[in-house]
Amino acid sequence: MITVDDACHSQEACKKIKNTECKNGKCQCLPNYKKRNGNCLGLEKAPCETSKDCFSKNATCKSKKVRVSGSIPS
Repeated sequence: MITVDDACHSQEACKKIKNTECKNGKCQCLPNYKKRNGNCLGLEKAPCETSKDCFSKNATCKSKKVRVSGSIPS
């Protein structure tokens, strides 16, 4: 099974890993996402489905966007 940082030759190879792209020959997190425990989790304002998709422990998924507690909404 392919994981974040594994070698790839096309976008197709990384499709099974949420929020990744094939870049520089590796499956890497998309911009505005950061790796944690083999997953790419959303930073502030990144699209999300649930709060489990958020990188920050004090973030929630509201209106399908990552919102971090204490930040000013846009």
